[in-house]
Amino acid sequence: MDKGNRGEEVKKLQLSLQTLGYPLPRFGADAWLGTETLDAVDHWAEEHGFDSDFGESIPECLVLAINAAASTMSNVGDVSSFPLVYDVRDDAWKGAEKGQNPIRRIDTI
Repeated sequence: MDKGNRGEEVKKLQLSLQTLGYPLPRFGADAWLGTETLDAVDHWAEEHGFDSDFGESIPECLVLAINAAASTMSNVGDVSSFPLVYDVRDDAWKGAEKGQNPIRRIDTI
């Protein structure tokens, strides 16, 4: 994958990087392989023991490794699916008096 490439494969890589905590704050997942994406891949490679001296062409094995890491992260699921988490915000609004915000009365989370 070379700098300047466009397409769904690039967008998948960018979304994977964001899932793994490597933000792309300027352009996001725009499906264009630019400097911002290359820098994020470089940081990921350094932190995970890969050779980060790949210039403007990302090796396919590195792309596969990033996408695989992100797919395992996305399988964790929503936090609300865990039995120890209970969202009380909806319950707090039940029976609320007009003009009063019951959420302000919640003092513990």
